[in-house]
Amino acid sequence: MFVTDGGWKSNTGTPAGFQLPGYDDSTWPAATVEGVFGIAPWGNDVAVGGPGPATPISGAPPGL
Repeated sequence: MFVTDGGWKSNTGTPAGFQLPGYDDSTWPAATVEGVFGIAPWGNDVAVGGPGPATPISGAPPGL
């Protein structure tokens, strides 16, 4: 689990290099806090899971 709050940053664009370590996001505004966990309309029904089991790749070497 991880916490999201006003300590997060936001940006409407995708500036070059933003995904790299050391990128300076000091001018980005704080994320807008819409509410605490459980607030409407989202509620607290959280689905956990993934897309399902993996599909084997034919011809792949064993162990991959």
